[in-house]
Amino acid sequence: MSRLDLNRVGQLSDFDVRDAELQKPIVFRASFNHFETINLSQAWSLWVTGCRDDGVFGITATAGWFWTLSVISALSLIIIEHLSMHRP
Repeated sequence: MSRLDLNRVGQLSDFDVRDAELQKPIVFRASFNHFETINLSQAWSLWVTGCRDDGVFGITATAGWFWTLSVISALSLIIIEHLSMHRP
């Protein structure tokens, strides 16, 4: 697989892909880190992508609620199963 040629991309558009700010994780960028409130979808997106993108699951909190409830349900089932198996 060929590596992306940054000079070629720069010739195709006005977008500067060599900007050092774009290479940082999103949470460390000056434009993001203003102690703003983020929704659940943004939080899950940041966690899943390793802080690279906050919009993977969209802008509404619906996907975030889905993932949160899924994790809580899975953990609850694991705990209940563990407790029921170790009962005398």
